[in-house]
Amino acid sequence: PWIQRVYDVLQSRLGARPQPRTVSYFTDAAVLKQAYRNIPMTVLGPGEPQLAHQTDEYCLLDRVEQAVEIYSDLIRDWNF
Repeated sequence: PWIQRVYDVLQSRLGARPQPRTVSYFTDAAVLKQAYRNIPMTVLGPGEPQLAHQTDEYCLLDRVEQAVEIYSDLIRDWNF
């Protein structure tokens, strides 16, 4: 349910619902998912996936600002 809620927030900000997929690069999510016994997890950030971990990796400022808005929405939406 939490992942679906993340997708709801993303759809409202991006105008389209993201599709689940895998990626070919490593993130700490793989280790954390195992350490925390398969908790719901998503990798969500402003970078360009095709540039991840490359010498010329960059992130556009408008994508960083968009990510801040999405993170803020998710934090406000969080049910403690």
